[in-house]
Amino acid sequence: MVKTICLEEHFVAQAVKESQSVTNLALHMFPEVVRNGLLELGQPRVADMDRGGVSVQVISHIPAFETPEVCRSANEQLSASVKAYPTRYAGFACLPMGDPSAAAAELEHCVREYGFVGALIPNHVQGTYYDSDDYLQFWQKAVDLDIPIYLHPAPSSPGQREYFKGNYLDALAQIIGLFDKIPKLKVVIGHMGEMLPFMIERAEVRMSSNWGSHKRTFTEVWNENFWITTSGMWYLAPMACLLRSVAIDRILYSIDYPLEEITLGGKFLDDLQKSGMVSQHELEMIAYKNAESLLKIKVEI
Repeated sequence: MVKTICLEEHFVAQAVKESQSVTNLALHMFPEVVRNGLLELGQPRVADMDRGGVSVQVISHIPAFETPEVCRSANEQLSASVKAYPTRYAGFACLPMGDPSAAAAELEHCVREYGFVGALIPNHVQGTYYDSDDYLQFWQKAVDLDIPIYLHPAPSSPGQREYFKGNYLDALAQIIGLFDKIPKLKVVIGHMGEMLPFMIERAEVRMSSNWGSHKRTFTEVWNENFWITTSGMWYLAPMACLLRSVAIDRILYSIDYPLEEITLGGKFLDDLQKSGMVSQHELEMIAYKNAESLLKIKVEI
């Protein structure tokens, strides 16, 4: 079986579980097996990785809106687990994105002190996004450290939820110029591109006429600043779209553990190999070599 590195593999820290904001994570919506998996950073997780053919997990905290103190505690817990399983785990930092300065400081601390290989952040903080000048210091810190930022969908803010109200639970409704200033920024997004590969040409046309002043086209930014993971997507049709929309060295394998059954990832790689859509070398690039290059880590088992 081919080696694999997975980048969107989550946990929930004890400090977050005990914090006042834990209800934002909607943990009660997950099956018990998922909740248990999110809280587990020891041997049972490694056993699951063996069962699913996963060589290395880059573990990240499930997207959450937390204080600097809670984030530090979460990162300390993850760092201890990475040290306990150095050939199987790597870490993405949990950051207090409501405070750009604190987020930049915690990112640097996690990379320099814990050896983390990047960070995974929610795509907004209670409706505040990261394209204002307030966050330039954070994005510049990521560039200075030469690490990627994984941008992950987050629960909607209270104001946003009004747009999604319907005949279903509110918790269910929640599921539903920067790159000119920071041109070297590395951003990772999951789920085969969050529908962007399917819409890339239309986005290019619309943004070319309505995007305002910019140095590069949307497609140029897409090609130069973004990497895409396969997390939680197990069908060849969207993969075919992704392969035609992204350079092969920008595609990364991921599972979205424990929210996805870990063996589905291995089956997907087998299906991709048998499909003839990629060569053996390209399959290995997707499975682990691209991640080794982006994150500067090596599969050692």
